[in-house]
Amino acid sequence: MIRVSLVVYCAAGVLIAGAGSLPMLFVLLAFWGASGSGLDVAVNAQATEVERRYGRPIMSGLHAAWTAGALVGAALGAAGAAMETSLGWQLAGVGVLGLAIGLPSTLMMLPRDASAPGDMLSARHTSVMDMGSMDTRSMDTGSSVERGNTAGVVGIGDIAGTDVAVSDRAVGDTTGWNAGNATDAAVDVIMAEPAMPIRDCDCPVFPVSAPVSFLDDVEEREKNQPAKKNEDFEKGADESRDAEKTEGSGAAGATAGRTPRVASDSPGSRCSRGFQRGLNIRRGAGRPLGTLCFICLSSFLCEGVAADWSALYLRDVTGASADVAGIGFVLFTGTMLVGRLAGDRVTVAVGAARLVRVSAGITSVVFLSALAVAGTSIGIFGGIIGFGIIGVGMACVVPSTISAAGRLGTRASAPSPSAGATVARVMSFGYVGWLIGPPIVGGLAEMISLRAAMIVVVVLAATVAILAPALSVPPVRSR
Repeated sequence: MIRVSLVVYCAAGVLIAGAGSLPMLFVLLAFWGASGSGLDVAVNAQATEVERRYGRPIMSGLHAAWTAGALVGAALGAAGAAMETSLGWQLAGVGVLGLAIGLPSTLMMLPRDASAPGDMLSARHTSVMDMGSMDTRSMDTGSSVERGNTAGVVGIGDIAGTDVAVSDRAVGDTTGWNAGNATDAAVDVIMAEPAMPIRDCDCPVFPVSAPVSFLDDVEEREKNQPAKKNEDFEKGADESRDAEKTEGSGAAGATAGRTPRVASDSPGSRCSRGFQRGLNIRRGAGRPLGTLCFICLSSFLCEGVAADWSALYLRDVTGASADVAGIGFVLFTGTMLVGRLAGDRVTVAVGAARLVRVSAGITSVVFLSALAVAGTSIGIFGGIIGFGIIGVGMACVVPSTISAAGRLGTRASAPSPSAGATVARVMSFGYVGWLIGPPIVGGLAEMISLRAAMIVVVVLAATVAILAPALSVPPVRSR
């Protein structure tokens, strides 16, 4: 899909330069727009899968490349105009350059079936077995495992048909590990579809469950809490033996459909509770998907208004000269690039929902203030700062929304939408916002004034801030 869309998109750009009639131009523009939309959706769907494998936010950084490309394209267009190069040659050159750079890059992308269930079981997952068939009697405190090889087999209960894979990461001297130790530090819990490790439920970025190795998180916590580790392991072993005596099932956890018996204070207990909550989520992604679509529409609309109306607003409303009026768009694009380059780190630190809520809220307040001082002596300065704030404030909204849409679709099963379909729906609403935003502002400017029409940006930014908690919606999973 990516290769086909890329070839059609670049070829249409080249052919537009030689369009001999108006009907032919319209046809080529239609192909150009459709292929561009398809390419955008396919690339974002690929990005959600790459982010899922990384196990940490990378979407803002990927979208920063789009912003950087827009700046480079504007610079090339300005250079072509300065050299009096015809528009046709400019379009042809951009099309050829896009094919030369983009087509080889597609060879490094994930295969079409990369997200199929079970494909994520890497070499470190050496075995997958039913958790209910495990026997803790073979894993007492005195059980030993081969030094420096696999971590052994540990039963932690049957969770409604969930599978478990044992990590073969070299663990050094593992002789004498008890059941609690191995349960907390050597087992990766994996969902049946797709087969991915589950992250601790306290993560602000991927709540409830996410494709991150649970083992890595446990190791990090063990470094920070060395004194408490042995106590937790003792509790895990005691509860495992109690379960064996009272239930006689030989399992180290609860029976099918019940939460595994893990020490209540141990690092694994929180992940188990979050994991169980993930299993209990009802089918249906309609409500969160609709919210994500509206967030994407609002963000694209704000971006489109800032890109198309910033120069005219600064010139007609604040009285800036033509040279100064162009600074608004430059600052808007530049701050958006900076915001997206830093967005992934901030998302890890505070979470996507909190980041979007704060940044969109600040955007609404600051731009409202810029509109308020538009007729004063600091109106020009306020307007330039306002458009710069729109750039950095809305920079991470679309990447975070696409990432959430991908997570929503990845865990969903039929008849729920897949990750690609979910991303496509969200992006479609985004394109609608980008297209209708500038005309809406233009129509309102004719009826009232451009200054009053820009209130649309304030209202939508505030709406995004209110709806930001939807970005933390856990992946939908049917049972």
